[in-house]
Amino acid sequence: MNASMNPTHSGAVNRLPHRSSEPAIWDQTQSRYCPARSPVDAWLELEDLCWRLRHAGVALHFGNGQLRLVGFKVARLPRDLRSAIENTDTYGWWVDSDTLKPAAHSWMECGSVVATLHTEGIDLVLTLPSPSLVSRFPACDELMLLHAAFVIAMSHRGLS
Repeated sequence: MNASMNPTHSGAVNRLPHRSSEPAIWDQTQSRYCPARSPVDAWLELEDLCWRLRHAGVALHFGNGQLRLVGFKVARLPRDLRSAIENTDTYGWWVDSDTLKPAAHSWMECGSVVATLHTEGIDLVLTLPSPSLVSRFPACDELMLLHAAFVIAMSHRGLS
């Protein structure tokens, strides 16, 4: 498996009409609407998956902007957990511009809390976006605090 995401894309995307009252973006690759969610929500989902992996016996190592899931390819994991980790949509976020800048035209800002996802041997490696890129995300201060707290929690629990 070798998947790559483009977290640098933070441009205008037309918002199309949809049946839900919540903001959504049309995903042309899968011909469906994706509900809007913040970078913080995407990060919290990543954290939750990491704790679930750790509970399932997968060692996590964090360093140099990468999160290594040691032995992921051979680990016996529940199908839903493995699928969520391998699905690049898990790490994406989409924010309605109207909530960010009410006077702006309707468009969606989007990105990802994981820059790349690839395997090295039996490990799965998630590369996180650089701090300079994250600083341009909506709610970047909260995201940076969550990231720092996660790294501290990992080191205090002997996970990194």
